[in-house]
Amino acid sequence: MLSRDLKGGTTAEIETDFGKDAENVLALPDGRWIFGEGEEGRIIRSCNFWMARNDLRTGKLIERPRRLTNWNGFCMNPTSATADGKKIAYVQYFGHPTVYVADLHSSGTRISNLRHLTLTDARDLWCDWTPDSKALIFYSTRGGHEAIYRQSLKGDSPELLVPDPRSEGACAVSPDGKWILYIQGPKSDEPSGLRQLMRIPIGGGTPQTIVPLQSRQLWPMCSRSPSNLCVILDRIENRKEVILTAFDPVEGIGAELMRIKLDYGMDDPGVSPSPDGTRIAVLAAKDHFKIFTIRGELINEIQVKGPSSVTNFNWAQDSKALFVTGPVPGGHVLLRVSLDGQTQPVIESHMPVLIAGRPSPDGRHLVLTGVGDSANMWMMENF
Repeated sequence: MLSRDLKGGTTAEIETDFGKDAENVLALPDGRWIFGEGEEGRIIRSCNFWMARNDLRTGKLIERPRRLTNWNGFCMNPTSATADGKKIAYVQYFGHPTVYVADLHSSGTRISNLRHLTLTDARDLWCDWTPDSKALIFYSTRGGHEAIYRQSLKGDSPELLVPDPRSEGACAVSPDGKWILYIQGPKSDEPSGLRQLMRIPIGGGTPQTIVPLQSRQLWPMCSRSPSNLCVILDRIENRKEVILTAFDPVEGIGAELMRIKLDYGMDDPGVSPSPDGTRIAVLAAKDHFKIFTIRGELINEIQVKGPSSVTNFNWAQDSKALFVTGPVPGGHVLLRVSLDGQTQPVIESHMPVLIAGRPSPDGRHLVLTGVGDSANMWMMENF
């Protein structure tokens, strides 16, 4: 129910039936309501306009919501209407994750030369560094479908490595640097089909299946040489526990390493092995980390101070700290949090989303993902 001033100076409770994803509602003079409703897609989030109508005297819903548009690839914010309600102005906008790179200094506490690496309006998400720290492996929807690319820090033309429209957004480089590991989703005509854990030579080549995955298993994560640890997460149905299972990029699934109890259910549990392969960091609550050995023994706990919650994190290259991001008033902050809880700000950004950076193997660079937005004013009539 909404309260609205009606014609004649009276106030009534307006009966509404907007969907749970309704956004940016605009009231028109004749009792109609225009609102956007979001639709999640694999490539980019889309919205469409819907309209409902209420009786101006009683506030009762007399015309249930009906869809006005069939648009794709952007969202809208209706801002104003003409006095006769026949035209509306709206902001058309879309946001896309994009990859940034910075130079890293002072043991990871300071950056310089923050710059764009990917320069398109596609959805770009970094995956991992090449072992020589000279290039990045990243996932992108450029060209209208998912694929995995490699791009040199000194170049602006990415190389297509995995032209697989079923590749998912998480991938990793094996500890020996020979393989890119990624998840292949089911076929479009078999949405309930099996996902596959895949490998492809880091220089490019033919993808090969390592092992089929269970539906609850999430994404691969690996340490760095000389460690040879690779793990895959298995999320328990109630989202209060995750299982870490070792795997080998050639031999396949190995032994279960540990089970981790979570203090609250998360869609994407925050779990990450350290680069040296000796510890596991777990986001056990919204601003609270637990550090375990790979055998499941609790080493210590860290309370993060500053952001209202932790949205994501990655290990520092020396395995002695975490790079942590979270929301603060006006944007996001990137922090370096040592294992004894000491916290130093690295970046404070006005971006609506900032995904925690990962240092290069040589510790000289940092990759992170931010969200770029584009917007223009439009007008709609005859609706």
